[in-house]
This record gives sequence, structure tokens and C-alpha cells, in this order.
Amino acid sequence: MINNMRINIKEEEARGLAEEYYVRICGLDLEKEKHRRMYQESRQVWEQGIQGISIDALVASFGPDAFRGGKVVAGDMELHCNAFAQIPDANVRGVYLYMITAGECRCGHDEPITRRLFADIWGTSYVDAGRDLLNERIRQWAEEDLRADPSGGRYLSNCFGPGFYGMDLVETRNLYRILNGDEIGVKVMDSGIMLPLKTCAGLYLVVEDPDKLPAAECQACIGNPSGCKFCKLSRKNRRKEH
Repeated sequence: MINNMRINIKEEEARGLAEEYYVRICGLDLEKEKHRRMYQESRQVWEQGIQGISIDALVASFGPDAFRGGKVVAGDMELHCNAFAQIPDANVRGVYLYMITAGECRCGHDEPITRRLFADIWGTSYVDAGRDLLNERIRQWAEEDLRADPSGGRYLSNCFGPGFYGMDLVETRNLYRILNGDEIGVKVMDSGIMLPLKTCAGLYLVVEDPDKLPAAECQACIGNPSGCKFCKLSRKNRRKEH
């Protein structure tokens, strides 16, 4: 099992996925002449400032004791998420934390706003592509750990993180502290916003029973002070109405 690791993902490795994300985010139909022209201009922006981008990530792994009382505990740091209340402590067999950044992805302020927008979308595309590649590496590490564990029967959860499953954005501050985000040039503001903006962070849980994880629709939860109890009450009332 890894404990702490710094990872570099070369631009060439992420390029194909990033291009797919770029076309999807922009809603481009490359069968149309106008959309092909837009894409060609965006490729010029890529060649001038995005080509050769370096994607850096940090990963830390913890054993089952890191998840207790409906929270993740790493040293003197805690990570809270509404959805954790739905997961029994005994179901969690491991935790992987990550932070990944594509750095600064922008062109000059004197460039037209469309070209600055293209650069921004390229940055988003590369960090999304990098996260997909990092996800695959974490799955491979988890599988290696599972093969080494004779008890078997483990499952890697979907990604939890600030803005998903009801986790507050300010939790990025604790993720930053645990992972030591300075190592990859990341800073975090009091609001929880990370800089560079093309940065994201989160965690995966290794569990014994995937049926005891939150439902898929919970991933888009923006959270509320009542936590999951609010949703359970709402669903119960809706059932009564029908």
C-alpha cells in the first residue's frame, strides 16, 4: 500500500482525453464547418500556451482506522461530508486522498476574450483528463492491495470531494494540509478555493459492501445543515403524499 506519493502526468499522456473533454465541454460538432473553424482557433491557443503542460498530483493512503465516527481522520486533521453518515465505519477498509493540478492555463490579457476562454477550457479539460488517469492508477493500487489481502471482497467507491455528496468547499483546506499541497504549487484561500484554479481534490473509500455506500443521486448533493436526515425525511413525506 502506498502512503504518500507525488505523481507527474505528462501532457502527451493526457492529450487524447483532454481533447475529448474539450470538444464535449464546448459542445462542438466537428462535422460542421463553423465548429471546425472554432476548434482550429482553439488549437492555436493550445499550441501557444497549453502544449507541454505538466499535470501534478499528490496521493496519500490510509488504513481502515482513518474512517471513524462518520468522518475521515488523518493525524489531527478531519474531513467531514454529509454522506459519510450513511456509511458504517466497519464497511470501510481504506482511504485514498488526492489533489491534482494542471497549473496556470491562460493566454495574455491582451488576447481577445474568446482566446482567453479557449485557454480556460483547455485547462479544465486537462485537469479532468488528469483526474481520470489518476483515478485509474488509484484503482490499480487498490486492486494490488486487495490481491495481497486474503479476505478479499473489496470495492473502490466513486470519488468524494468538495462540492459533491454534500461535502463543503472549505474541506479543501484540510485536504491541502493533509496532502501538503505546497509540494505541487497549490495554495488554498480561506473560502476553500484552490489556486491555481485548475486544481481539484477529493478522496476514495475502499469498502467491503458497495450497497452500503450513498446512492448515485447523492453525488450531486450540494449539502444542507440537516445532512442526509433532511433528504430521508423529504423522501418519506413524498411517499406519504403518493
